Amino acid sequence: MCLFELDDFWKSFEQEWHKYLIDSGKLKRGPEPELTTPEMMTIVILYHQSNYRTFKHFYFYVCNYLKKGFPRLISYSGFVH
Repeated sequence: MCLFELDDFWKSFEQEWHKYLIDSGKLKRGPEPELTTPEMMTIVILYHQSNYRTFKHFYFYVCNYLKKGFPRLISYSGFVH
């Protein structure tokens, strides 16, 4: 599954998902996330397809070698939070 497919899925799913959220309609607090939800989903899917044992080591691989694909990467602790 590529990022474009995840983007298309998220666009169609997000509208339905927001209908069922408990906090729908409330103001959001804090800054907007720098990574989009499809980008986060892509990183998690890539981790599950990799041979890495821990997500932390995989995320450091993403930060070092896949930076062009994810130009707005955040720190590991920020991603996990």
